[in-house]
Amino acid sequence: MGHSVNSRSPDTPNWSFPRAVLGKRDIDYARQVQEMWKAALSDRGGQLVAELSNPVIAGFCRAAAKFTNPVEASAIHDRTTSRERKASLVLDISKRALVRSVANRTGKRGFAAELFSEVTSYYASRDLPSFIGAEGRIRSPRDSIELKSKLRQTVKGVADSTPLTTTSKGWHKYVNEVTRSLTSIK
Repeated sequence: MGHSVNSRSPDTPNWSFPRAVLGKRDIDYARQVQEMWKAALSDRGGQLVAELSNPVIAGFCRAAAKFTNPVEASAIHDRTTSRERKASLVLDISKRALVRSVANRTGKRGFAAELFSEVTSYYASRDLPSFIGAEGRIRSPRDSIELKSKLRQTVKGVADSTPLTTTSKGWHKYVNEVTRSLTSIK
């Protein structure tokens, strides 16, 4: 069985501030999410939004409302991505979001919220291990897990409060609106 590895965020100016606030006990979760998403969106020059807006992912969102068996949903995801001959981190994340939303029976809205919270978890996981125990930061691995949970909940709240449409055009609009909201949360 494979395993994933998260490399540290790049040493670029757009990641300096997110690394400075991530895991800080005196910085609220919304601000940490906001800075992480700003860096993630600028780091990839619009690619992240393009990947999240992929019509294939909109199809997975629609599928989340149809399936009741997570194993079947996983197999459909694999067949679809294989047929499309595409591979990416976002597609891998979409599989986890699809399986989780089907298992929890949360449908389209659950898929969308899981998708964005999984992306957040990925970016947080890149740097959090190096902050455990640092002064003013998270104290332990348990705190790290709790922080990621709080960041995920913050993102799910934003995704849940955004009107959702799963047509290709509607999904693209939804992704743009969620990412805009994530970079401007108060």
